[in-house]
Amino acid sequence: MIELKHVSASYGETKVLDAVDWRLDGGELCVVVGPNGAGKSTLLKVACGLLPASGALLDGESVASLAPKTRAQKVTLVHQQTESVFDYTCLDFVLMGAHARSGRFSFDSDADVAKAEEHLGTMGVGHLAARPFTSISGGESQRVVLARTLMTQAPCWLLDEPTASLDPKHQIASLDLVRRHVDADPSHCAAVILHDLNLAARYADRVTIVHDGKVAHDGPVADVLTSDTLSQIYDVEIVPVPYDGGTLFVTK
Repeated sequence: MIELKHVSASYGETKVLDAVDWRLDGGELCVVVGPNGAGKSTLLKVACGLLPASGALLDGESVASLAPKTRAQKVTLVHQQTESVFDYTCLDFVLMGAHARSGRFSFDSDADVAKAEEHLGTMGVGHLAARPFTSISGGESQRVVLARTLMTQAPCWLLDEPTASLDPKHQIASLDLVRRHVDADPSHCAAVILHDLNLAARYADRVTIVHDGKVAHDGPVADVLTSDTLSQIYDVEIVPVPYDGGTLFVTK
């Protein structure tokens, strides 16, 4: 469980989060939405300890007080963009996800290699195992990164726009993967930043709207994703339209 208690965060003299209270519980998939520059990415960085901030707790302990390896065993962050300065193969890149459990300089076991190959296959990129990570497309790299996320075995996933470079088929496949992860164990949880409100409504147990560095709204999908709220937050008229037993969000 992650909890932020009255957390503020800044980059230099620019405050990005302002006295935020937020939590993520086991068994929960929370989708975080909001305008560009609202503080969504910073929220996830604070939650995993990448950006130290007073009041950030992980399983009741201060995130800042935990050893990096301990944090990595509990929570993993998927950035908007992942780059590598070395020509690691995609297989080696995925194997790095096991380092939180085995140590950075340990040798990869046959079991780890087999598991990494399995995860690449799960993400539909098994054919890229021997390719340099630096040579593949943005969409392919995001799927390789998700394979590495599986490799970490961390119960808590924080994902910053994991579908941004993906086509519709692989957007659904990736979010289905996140959903399965959360449902697999009561201790598992995920927070996912999305800009697609329709995907947010489809997958979220709870929605958090971040606006101007604050949690402006937080709660069940039906309570948060309303026309009045969304239109005010995004400064454009957004209308929920009933469709096939669900809801589509369209702009006017």
